[in-house]
Amino acid sequence: MEKKFNLAKEIIIGFFLAAIICAIICVAINFYLVKMPDSESANTINHAISGFMSGGISAIISTVITAKKIMNQRG
Repeated sequence: MEKKFNLAKEIIIGFFLAAIICAIICVAINFYLVKMPDSESANTINHAISGFMSGGISAIISTVITAKKIMNQRG
């Protein structure tokens, strides 16, 4: 018997996997690349940069995971 494909479930799974990877990337960026700044404004900019990078990567990861599941279901 063939399993029914649930797109909402796959999107949620992809989101959580990407969020975990995003958190790890954000920690690595803030710990290794961006050192503790001298001012609050520099700290804000550093967090914005790491959030932008990890958010973009997580969006790509969740899209790839969901697209892969859709392609596997169709073919």
